[in-house]
Order: sequence, then structure tokens, then C-alpha cells
Amino acid sequence: MGVPAHVHDDWHIIGDAYEDWMRDNHGGWGAADANAAGGLIAIPDSARETILGTALLIPVPQDFGVSLYYLMYMTNQHADYFASDDVDGDTRDRYGWMDYTGWPDDPLTTGDLEGDNSDGDLTRIADTAFVYAIRATATLYRAWRDYFDPTAPSTHIEVSGPAGNNGWYIGDVQATLSASDNVGGSGVYETQYMFSVALSRKQGCGAGTPSAPTPATAGCTTALAKCASAPTRGSTRSTVTASSGSATTTDTSALPTARPSCG
Repeated sequence: MGVPAHVHDDWHIIGDAYEDWMRDNHGGWGAADANAAGGLIAIPDSARETILGTALLIPVPQDFGVSLYYLMYMTNQHADYFASDDVDGDTRDRYGWMDYTGWPDDPLTTGDLEGDNSDGDLTRIADTAFVYAIRATATLYRAWRDYFDPTAPSTHIEVSGPAGNNGWYIGDVQATLSASDNVGGSGVYETQYMFSVALSRKQGCGAGTPSAPTPATAGCTTALAKCASAPTRGSTRSTVTASSGSATTTDTSALPTARPSCG
């Protein structure tokens, strides 16, 4: 779909200038390259509505069918813009989804195409059609993954430490994370967490700060843990937050250094 000769139905039994050059000069693309080129492709709501209003969806779940149709069509259009060895490119767009602003103006005709890439015409095809095809493939994999496992894992946080008053703590706080997937799910692929400490002036904690605590009345800090777990397949994540606090002494070196422990 990302090769001009393919979308033009331009037979090339003995070779195609662009395909031959790509085989020898353009490869090794990975996720980092796709992300740098724009990452996953967002499907506009207007395109989604158009696709759902047609009778062209193959018998697959609706969301995946929309993704499949849009990405294949747009990949085709990106390659169709450029010439192949025996067929000129064109800008015909059935739905008006393409925006050719700023696109290269060469090679659009067979006369423009230099098989040795001496003027960079094959590079221009690759930078446009090939790059979009890779991004579309990654987006389609994501849609396929979502179809297989749309349910997020459950993530849990348990906070423990020396108890103070009103749900606050008077010593180091430990947050323990755990996650489980639904029956029939693909399992927990990863759990990510972030832990931050911020100053609070909760009533009864005093007006001091960790750097200049009020004598005889300790300042208070609050700690907020955030975590999310992702399934092995599927993009949905569950997010849980938990907050805790720790009263400090006038010795600022005693500030808590709570870090979540993922087991």
C-alpha cells in the first residue's frame, strides 16, 4: 500500500526503481523512528462518521473496522501521489481527507522519476509514503491490540507507616503497588508510578516549612502516589491515586523519602 507501483497497479516483474532503491538504501526503521516522525495517527471524527456511513466496513468490530479502512485508504493516497516507473501520480481524493500543502512537487510524473535517486526523488517518496505507511502499521497494531483486550487491569496502592493523627503519619511512608488483570485478559504488562512530595499546611500541623520549621510545632508534608497498569494487549490503563502525610521535626534531614515499592 505504501509503494506507488502497487497502488497504481503498475506491473514491475523485472523490477521497480523505487522498490529496488528502498531494498538497498532504506531500512532499519523502529518504534523510535516512527515516534519521531509523528507517532500514531489520529483518525478525525469527520472521517470516522463518513466511514460509519458507508457499507464498506468489513465484518469486524466497529472501531477496528474504522481504523482499518481509514489507515489503508490514507496509506494508499500517500503513495498514489507519486509516480511509479510507468504511471503518473495524482491527487484524486474520494473523501477530501488529504492535505497536500507543502508536499514535494517531484516526482509526480514518469518523466520526473530518476531511478538512481540522483536528484533525491526516491528519497522524497520514502520520506512521505514509506514513513506514513510505518506509522499507519503501528496505529493498526494498536487498534488490533485494543480489540483483543479492552479491559484495563486493576491497580491497588497500600500506604503504610507510623500513624499520627487524622490519617497522617509521623515517620517514613511506604506505598506498595499491586495489579491484577481480569479473567481472560492478557495479563499485566507493566505498572508505572510517580511519587511527589508537596508542602501542606493542614490544620494542626503548624505554619512552618520543611526548610524553616516552626519550633515546637512540626511542619507537614503530603505525599501523593500515582500509578497506572497496562495490559499485555490493549491500550486502556487504570489509574489510582493515594495520598499520605508525614510530620517532620525541626531537623530537616528527617524529611521522609517515601518511594513506592512495586512487587
